[in-house]
Amino acid sequence: MNFSAHEVIKRVNGLNSVSTLNKWAKFVQKNCCHEFPTLDIPFESYQNHQREIRHKQARGYTLDDVQKFQQVAYLIKDVGREEALRRVFDPNYQLEQLNHHDLMIKIVQKVEEKQMNMRQGIDQLKEENDKLSLKVHELERKVSRLNEVLSNQTSGWFRNKRKEPK
Repeated sequence: MNFSAHEVIKRVNGLNSVSTLNKWAKFVQKNCCHEFPTLDIPFESYQNHQREIRHKQARGYTLDDVQKFQQVAYLIKDVGREEALRRVFDPNYQLEQLNHHDLMIKIVQKVEEKQMNMRQGIDQLKEENDKLSLKVHELERKVSRLNEVLSNQTSGWFRNKRKEPK
């Protein structure tokens, strides 16, 4: 569900104007690599004494975005606007604030996770390979049995015709 700017202002305590919300959203889009969905908002237009309904696009906000803006509103008093927005919306901010030792621990954890996923994938591929090789051996046995049966079954007509010219 997407909310308009006016709905967000009603839901977020400490956010009082659309212009402030727009400043926050613009900062988040520019510095935190976060995209907000767009809404088509209908409005009436009168041209040549005829009423038309047109649409304009505006920034929309998800429920998750509204909750994050509420966190920003609480943090802004302590750390300032930019810091609060980065803490809440920027996924890389936490990593940027770590010292080298803690960052290395995070990197090692991520590498171990990827290795575990790769090992599981390799194990699955080995199982599939074993199943396929069993099927191949089974099919090879069936083909050899069929070849034996076909080679043993010669038609009597050919055998009799070969024997007559003596």
